[in-house]
Amino acid sequence: MMLPFEGSFLFFRRFFIFMLEIGASLQAHVEKIVLHGKGLIRYQGWVIFVDDVIAGEEVSVQITQKKKSYFLAKLLAVITPSPERVQPKCPYFGICGGCQLQHLAYPAQVKVKKEWVQEALSHKSTLQNPLQIIAAEKEWAYRQKVVLHFEKEDTKLSLGYISRDNQTLVDIECCPIFTSAQETIFSDIRAFLLQLLGKEKAKGDVTILKAHDGTYLLRFYFLPHLPQKAKKDYPLAPNCSLILLESARREVVLGSHPMTVDVQGLTIAISPKVFLQNYPELSFKLYQNIVQMIPDGAPVLDLYCGVGILSLLLAQANHEVLGIESNEEAIRLAKISAEKNQLLKSTFIAGFVEDILAQRALVKKFAAWVVNPPREKKKKKMVQHILSFKPKQLIYVSCSPSTL
Repeated sequence: MMLPFEGSFLFFRRFFIFMLEIGASLQAHVEKIVLHGKGLIRYQGWVIFVDDVIAGEEVSVQITQKKKSYFLAKLLAVITPSPERVQPKCPYFGICGGCQLQHLAYPAQVKVKKEWVQEALSHKSTLQNPLQIIAAEKEWAYRQKVVLHFEKEDTKLSLGYISRDNQTLVDIECCPIFTSAQETIFSDIRAFLLQLLGKEKAKGDVTILKAHDGTYLLRFYFLPHLPQKAKKDYPLAPNCSLILLESARREVVLGSHPMTVDVQGLTIAISPKVFLQNYPELSFKLYQNIVQMIPDGAPVLDLYCGVGILSLLLAQANHEVLGIESNEEAIRLAKISAEKNQLLKSTFIAGFVEDILAQRALVKKFAAWVVNPPREKKKKKMVQHILSFKPKQLIYVSCSPSTL
């Protein structure tokens, strides 16, 4: 039986929930940090997500967006800070869309990321073994490659990353996860662009790749066309050994560089045009683990092999390897590396994985499969092929817990 006041209580509670609209401010407890770094708040029956908070904190937030089943909010103040809260090293943290956890001490970041993987696996897996996590040795200046965007109007040049709103270009002077405070590559690029463009308007992006000799390799992509001064005899920017100037129709190469990295005694051909793992030291540990997991002499199919680093390490360990990758430039580099290192047991094919797997006679002998698909890849056909072939061993590398 409902008490006399209960109906009124339910009415007012529902009315209060209905009134939780954009612009409303509230104080609440952060339950946890979810994938991509947002804090989860449960408030009066609603779910609210907010950036730059830590589990256990009491915070003041303001509602900014209303979605179908949750709200987004911005942080107004941290009322009770977590002991794991630290001052972000990057001056653009909170504006730039690149990093989400710099306000959290690194050991706590490791713990949170482990929880993300455990939670993702718990939804669709019965795996019981506890996860092991390998923390990074370098917390700063670890990235091997970044991509910056640029826009020039009149004499003003903006160079940087896209902000958290996915629209605004954040003009930057530094990036602590890519360079140390002493490095001047961003100001060098800025000066190079201003001189190259002169009075021309332009926009595009620049890929910056660290070479093993301490210099940089740059790939500029201009929209809609190359600047008028883009010629082969144009001087290089400081600290850069190679610069590619590209548009949809033309390419100009400035300077020269062997474009290689050394991996466990192997010389690997690289390029700013292809995908590379961004943390070389941790990537190498990943590759070592994979090589150790595969039985001696087992033939290996390396799907989405990129420039072939893992394939070549497997060939070095006396495995017959077939690497498949849709990026033709990456396969060209992989073949160069195989020839340089005289690894005759490695073969590389450019093409879509699903199409190559359809050629059953070509791949049926491979006992071990390594799969490392990009996040956005539609994998339905690839999964069907795996179920059809039933390889003796399947090793799946993923960069995102949710897609894993």
